[in-house]
Amino acid sequence: MTNKSNILLFFIFIFISISYQSQSKDKKNIDLDTSSRKMVLLGNVELGSEVHDLEITKIEAGLHLALELSRKLRLIPITERDSVISVMFEKHKEPTAENLAKELKADKVYFLTINRLHNMLRVDLTAFDKKNTKKKYKGKGYANLRYREQKTNKIIYDPALLKAFQRAIAEAENDTLLFDYLDDNLKTYPAASLVIGGIDFHEDKTLPVWKLYEKKVVTSYDATEIIFEELKDHPKFAVYDNPSRDSLYSLFHMHIVENYRPPTSFEILALNALEVDYYITGLLKRIPDGALLELVLCRVNQKSLEVIKSEKEMIYEDSIPEFRTAIKKCIKRIFSNE
Repeated sequence: MTNKSNILLFFIFIFISISYQSQSKDKKNIDLDTSSRKMVLLGNVELGSEVHDLEITKIEAGLHLALELSRKLRLIPITERDSVISVMFEKHKEPTAENLAKELKADKVYFLTINRLHNMLRVDLTAFDKKNTKKKYKGKGYANLRYREQKTNKIIYDPALLKAFQRAIAEAENDTLLFDYLDDNLKTYPAASLVIGGIDFHEDKTLPVWKLYEKKVVTSYDATEIIFEELKDHPKFAVYDNPSRDSLYSLFHMHIVENYRPPTSFEILALNALEVDYYITGLLKRIPDGALLELVLCRVNQKSLEVIKSEKEMIYEDSIPEFRTAIKKCIKRIFSNE
C-alpha cells in the first residue's frame, strides 16, 4: 500500500469515526437540517457467509457517511431506533419496519444485503418510501476490496464499503449525479460490473511460431492483468480481478480458466447467474505481417454476449511489451467515451 493510499485511508476512517460518533452523541446537531433531508431508517441487514467478519458498526457508520455525503438523505441514529424498539416490546407492540417508520417519522426504510466474492464487495439495497410502502426501489453497488492489514492480512472494508453504499444509493434514488459534487477521492457514480475473459489465440501453422503463442498460458493471463490495471479505477465500471473472476466460475464448478480461449456457454450462464453486466474478450490472430489483436466489449445477455464495441491493433514484433502496448491502446479507445 502506497503512502498516498495510507493517507487517504486515514482521513476516510477519521471522517467515518467522527461522523458516526457525532450522530450518536449529538442529537441537536443531527436535527439542524433535517427539514431539508429525507430521513432513512435502517431495517434488516443480511450478511453473506464471506463477510462474517464485517462488523455491524462499520456497516452503520459507512451507510451514515454515504447518506450524509448525498446532501439529500440522513440516517436515523441506530441508538434512537433501538430505543424505540425496546419501548415497543414493553408495550407488546411488534417492531415491524412499518411501525418503526411511523414511530420515528422515517421517509424511507433501507434493507441491506452484503456479499463478497473474493475481492469484490457487493451491496444490494432495497428501499421503501413511506408514501407508497408497496413500491420497492432497488440499487446495487460494487467495490474492490484492495486493502489488507499488513500483519494479519485482515480485510480493510471501510473504503470499499463506502463506495459500494454510494453506488447502491445513487442507483436506488435514480440519481447518477448524487455524489458528483465531491472531490475525486469520494466522487462516485453507479457502476456496471465487468468481467475480463479470455483472448482467443488463433495461430497459423504456415507462419513461423511466435513465443507469444508458445507461452500463451502466461501471455494470456498477463493480458487479463493488463486490462484490469487499465480499468480498475474506471468510475463507471466495477471490474472483477482475476481471483474474484475465478471464484465466480468455481461456484459453477469451472475450476480451470483458460485465458487463451474464447468464452464458453457455461461461462455465460455463470455470468448471468451472478448478474454480471459486461464482459471483455478478444482475438489474437497470427497473420503474415505479425499478429492482429482485437478486443471486444460485450453486454451479457441471457444466452449470449452482445457486442457493444471493439477495437483492433497490429502487433509487428513477437514481444510481450508490444502485446501489452496494443492491449492498452485498444482498451483506451473502447472506453474513451464510457
